Amino acid sequence: MARIAWRVFPDNITLSDPDNWERLDQHRYRATRYYIAIEEHRSSDAKTTPPLLTVPVPAGVKPVFSEKRITVTTFSHAITETIQNTVSTKIATESSFKNSLSLKDGFAAELQAKISSEISESLNEQLSSTKSYQVQSTHEIVTSIAFERPDTTSVDQKITYQLYVPVWPVTWNIYLYRVESLDLTYRRFSFSKGLARFFRKVRESGQLQSYEPVMPLAQLSFYEPQEVLAVHSGPYSAEVQYPDEVRLVRLASHCEGLSVPPTTMSLEDCANIAFPESEEEAGLRDRAKRANRTRKASPLALEIEEIEHAIPKASRRGTATNGKSGSRKFQKKRRSRSGALKNKARVKAGKSQKPIWKKAKSRAKERAKRKVRVRSRV
Repeated sequence: MARIAWRVFPDNITLSDPDNWERLDQHRYRATRYYIAIEEHRSSDAKTTPPLLTVPVPAGVKPVFSEKRITVTTFSHAITETIQNTVSTKIATESSFKNSLSLKDGFAAELQAKISSEISESLNEQLSSTKSYQVQSTHEIVTSIAFERPDTTSVDQKITYQLYVPVWPVTWNIYLYRVESLDLTYRRFSFSKGLARFFRKVRESGQLQSYEPVMPLAQLSFYEPQEVLAVHSGPYSAEVQYPDEVRLVRLASHCEGLSVPPTTMSLEDCANIAFPESEEEAGLRDRAKRANRTRKASPLALEIEEIEHAIPKASRRGTATNGKSGSRKFQKKRRSRSGALKNKARVKAGKSQKPIWKKAKSRAKERAKRKVRVRSRV
């Protein structure tokens, strides 16, 4: 039985940022959301693959594997990301879709065949060099192999043990099931009340357009690996020679009627945050902007930002000791800067500029006089 997986994009956080809305003119904006249905067919019969390890031993010697579990990285998420980016880019750049009065007019029958063909060709180019999975390391398997030696062994005869990764065949039928679009205007008005001047932001949302083209895009075939190695002794022939490749063909079959799952936020909810009218909505928009910036930032930039936030302000200036801010070198530099600023103030006031070294000398004399007074009192 087929399993249906849904991919809805752009997501709520992306559409809660006004920078991710299409700007039609000075005050009009548009957002489009796509619903992709992935009909997954999975076979329960595992296939054999080329061996990862080959262990030849004399006849009668039996290898014992205390560890057969391996670390496998699958790239199904990267494949779905490629599908989402390709679909949104191709439809957004289609002139007939952009100039149409409604979504239904943009997805006419003759245009659907053209868009489906272009998306299928683009996916084939991008996924031709993509792998479905990758085995990280087999070092733990090699170090865990032990051998049971019988009393009598035949050195002339040898038996070869093959260790391979069993895989399940998986097929994805990909359909563009639903498209939603929302247009709005966002203006800023100002009015005066007495001497004060006030500003008000007004958002006017149009009617939500929704259309279900149920357009077949492509069929992907790949293999999903198991995490436990299988062992075979004797002659061996793999059923699948290239188990990590992704194959794509045109999809001609139509999808049956499906129930689209509801989203946590509608396009109207995302518009209320992206183009706020209240302070609460503006706060949510700022949070969405920060979340999108964190997504786009590189791991190195995020690491540097975390390090900068972890460093206290006092330690950034210098080594703070005994309640003093910074080192002696920094304090001396700060005193010199304050003296220079005071001299600038004296020049502006029309007074003569007093050298900084004379100030320091006078302060030293004052400190010496204070010490003498303290000694005389004692």
